[in-house]
Amino acid sequence: MPINRKRGSAYYLGEVEELSCLGERSAQSGGYSPTEVNNIAIEQLKLEVVNRGGNGYWVKSCKDFTSDYQSCDVATVCKGKAYSY
Repeated sequence: MPINRKRGSAYYLGEVEELSCLGERSAQSGGYSPTEVNNIAIEQLKLEVVNRGGNGYWVKSCKDFTSDYQSCDVATVCKGKAYSY
């Protein structure tokens, strides 16, 4: 689905969702900051966009994530949309 732009069109490639899943850091390092965990999830989302042949993305949301089947001490899931320009 093209999006109107002055310099061309963007094509919607679909929804993307990626997870940052981090293990425990030593108490000496102070653990992970929420910004750091979000940034890792967004980087994973960017990689998924590139894997789909895209070169643009929009992050819709990032939220803390917990699950029994994931062995993560800290996790964030980010959802967004992938585009190709």
